[in-house]
Amino acid sequence: MKKIIVFSIIVLLLSIFLASAEVYVIKKPDALSKWSKGSTKVIKWDKKGDSYPNVKIRLYTSPGEVKVQDITNSAPNNESFSWKIPYGTDLGKYFIRVRTLNNAKWGDSKEFEIVTGQIKPGVLKDAMRRIKQKPTFKPPKGFMTPKIKIMLDDPLGAMKPGTKLILLGENFGTQKGKVIVKGNFPGGQFELINVNWVSTKSVNGFVPQSINGQPNQSVEVILVTAFNFKSDPWKMSFEGREEKVLNSDVVGVNCGSDANDNICNKVVDCESEFLPGPFGGKYAISGYHNNVWGAVGDDVGNDVFSINLKNGWVFKSMQKTIWKKTSGDEVLSGPAPSFPAGQSSWAAIIHWKVTPNDYVMYKIKIIVEGPIGTNYK
Repeated sequence: MKKIIVFSIIVLLLSIFLASAEVYVIKKPDALSKWSKGSTKVIKWDKKGDSYPNVKIRLYTSPGEVKVQDITNSAPNNESFSWKIPYGTDLGKYFIRVRTLNNAKWGDSKEFEIVTGQIKPGVLKDAMRRIKQKPTFKPPKGFMTPKIKIMLDDPLGAMKPGTKLILLGENFGTQKGKVIVKGNFPGGQFELINVNWVSTKSVNGFVPQSINGQPNQSVEVILVTAFNFKSDPWKMSFEGREEKVLNSDVVGVNCGSDANDNICNKVVDCESEFLPGPFGGKYAISGYHNNVWGAVGDDVGNDVFSINLKNGWVFKSMQKTIWKKTSGDEVLSGPAPSFPAGQSSWAAIIHWKVTPNDYVMYKIKIIVEGPIGTNYK
């Protein structure tokens, strides 16, 4: 009997504890919230019908759960509270706890971020006035022109999509600003992403992948502090495109067949045992036509090479590495139409004529360019 009574008491206490642990649902801030210092934000919660008149609201670090400040020690439990974020609050990730004064009911927000906001009213104006009156006055951190002394890129080489840039210098400030890259881009510039403001002398960030495919060029990197002071431009090379030698694996071939031996890339039509090679594979366009000894009349034909590039790749340049006729009577002309630099499609035509006991041979190297890390197929 005593065991039953003790068990009942435990169940009752547990029920009371669980009831007291009922949590409020915090709607704002949420996981996407980035609240600026100096701004006024509204904390919102759902009290689930609770009639308790007042709550206290606290700010905690995340994930350490260290209380940073008492936002309010008593506010009406009307599911919202207006809070002006102090300028002195450190940048970082936090969560907010809303709790009844007797700690009976409570709720925690999702992790959110406090970021750099506007300059505190009067601070910039006062700093500039004091500098003007007393040139030896040392301005507060972040109120001096930043200087980039060293620029490192990882991996080494030109700036590319995904490259990590490391900026070393001075007067970067303690609050997070931004790093912009100016050049021939949509809008004239872009910003580094995932910027880490390590210290007043070190900042790093990444070139966004979305800039892939933009023209290779010289650009200017500029550091902008939280108070909008800008460094002098640091010039460096940007590469959004790469070059490749076009392989024959993307080339469709219609090879002329009037001669005795005909080869276009990997398409072979031969009557004799003599095969010049290797043909096909290395270069996009190659051909060979032979009119055998003792034949009557000339052999004439056209070779057509159809090329269609994908994923933003285009033709850049062309070079005839082999262009051979065995006598002055042979004809080897083209390709036609002319080389379509900057375009992605081409039906290249090579015209030939071969007299008996002669041949023509050609190989054309084609360079294409396109977004880094993509394929032209």
